Amino acid sequence: MNITSDIRRNLRLSNPEEHPEYDPEREYCVEFEVLKASKACRKEQVFSALKEGERICVKCESEALRKNLDWRCQGHGVAGHVTRWSAFSAPHCHGKWLRAQPEPSKVCPAKNCPSNSTFIFV
Repeated sequence: MNITSDIRRNLRLSNPEEHPEYDPEREYCVEFEVLKASKACRKEQVFSALKEGERICVKCESEALRKNLDWRCQGHGVAGHVTRWSAFSAPHCHGKWLRAQPEPSKVCPAKNCPSNSTFIFV
């Protein structure tokens, strides 16, 4: 069963108390500064924003929330600490980033995160 296309997914989303892992109110956005990106990232247009010195936004959608992380996404970083990342669909595209804000925000701000620099946690 493919959970993302299953019609029952809509039923889970209609009552978040029964399925807190699908609660859209828990979603948030984290802004990062890319410190290092492998050369392989330059080969694919979708990863063009992953360049050293660029700021990108990564959204934590309800499907990626982890209960064991207190309903946060794995890899959302720690303020003031450099962490590693890799692109799920292109693992050869990887690097390091620094969380650019002390606390995540509910939405990805358009002024800091143009559409070509917004990604999701998986």
